[in-house]
Amino acid sequence: MRRRQLLQGVTAAGTAAVAGCLSRLRNGSGSNVVLDPPADRQFDSEELPYPAHGQSLPAFSLPNPLSGETVATEELDETLVVTGFFATCPAECVQLVGQLVGVQRGTIERDIADAVRFLAITFDPERDDARALQEYAERMDVALDAGNWEFLRPEDAADAERVVDERLGITFERVGAEESPRVEGYDFKHLSLTFLVNPDGYVERAYRTEQPDAKQVLSDVETVVEQTSRMRRRHLLAGVAGTTALGAGGLYVGPWLSGDAARDPVAVETLAAPGSEAGTVTVPPADRPLVLEFFATTCSVCADQMSTLATARRRLDGAVSFLSVTSEPVGLSVTRDDVREWWRTHDGRWAVGLDDGTTLAERYDATRVPTTLVLDPDGGVTWRHTGRFDAASLVAAVTEVTDG
Repeated sequence: MRRRQLLQGVTAAGTAAVAGCLSRLRNGSGSNVVLDPPADRQFDSEELPYPAHGQSLPAFSLPNPLSGETVATEELDETLVVTGFFATCPAECVQLVGQLVGVQRGTIERDIADAVRFLAITFDPERDDARALQEYAERMDVALDAGNWEFLRPEDAADAERVVDERLGITFERVGAEESPRVEGYDFKHLSLTFLVNPDGYVERAYRTEQPDAKQVLSDVETVVEQTSRMRRRHLLAGVAGTTALGAGGLYVGPWLSGDAARDPVAVETLAAPGSEAGTVTVPPADRPLVLEFFATTCSVCADQMSTLATARRRLDGAVSFLSVTSEPVGLSVTRDDVREWWRTHDGRWAVGLDDGTTLAERYDATRVPTTLVLDPDGGVTWRHTGRFDAASLVAAVTEVTDG
């Protein structure tokens, strides 16, 4: 997984220090994981032939034949549920996948589906092509439209052995019909094993059973999502109090972020609120500069600055787009309705969105709120300010871009 580091404000004077990886700080004990070791475990993780509690899950990259995309675990930033199976399995895989489908349903009902991804890897690529996996998904009632379930298919039997058996420790052995008459052609003897992996790539649980308790797995998943999300926001918003005391301290810079990182657009969910429509917008927009503001509903300076932003927007008269986003953990400390109500209360009249995965905040190092940026159409930062500022300063910064 990607190890993301966030800058944490440490003094009211605006100095900052690099916060450690989430994995080092999550539970205050130096552990890589959120969950305590299983109460019923019989062996230490090092004694097991597969990754277990506190150990990193080996990285792998496999194609999803249903989407046509390749999934690389090093590029994922969600909590993962990973298992192995084969679609013609008549018994144990049906129970295993059935339980995980129940967990997926729970993530949808609890509004955490976007924070969890299910990776079901077939070790029978000979039979499990795109058509077979699509039929299997329908038969097992997998919610593919939720967007958080991936069926992964190794290129061939050797690739399946390399990834599933050798790397993940989900052992399997192909046997002929004469040894196992339950499946036509050939069958598999295999281990039923499912991993719960936190966003830093460490195993929180290894469920060695063909019928994991869906309620318990969902509870574990929810705990990991909640704790890792809370820690991210804690570091991201740690400077709110200091910024409130700071009040000012803006910095004008030239194109501060450039290259592919600046140009690659990020889709941001926007809310139905005054001046804002439900949907998505991209940052940066392709056709014009953008004033991008990071705020929090708990920040008094953010509330005070709303009138300043409104004044600047009126003076600019459509020359630039405005977008305000919050990186607060929606569904945990705030709800969408909370954000909408805050927006109405403080007379917001432009697009308001959710940076729920902190993608934008990390990209633009917005480690304090309010932080206001002016982006050129390529996504480069031409001006940034943390804390209070006046409308004239923002108008001047935008004008330099539009008239330049």
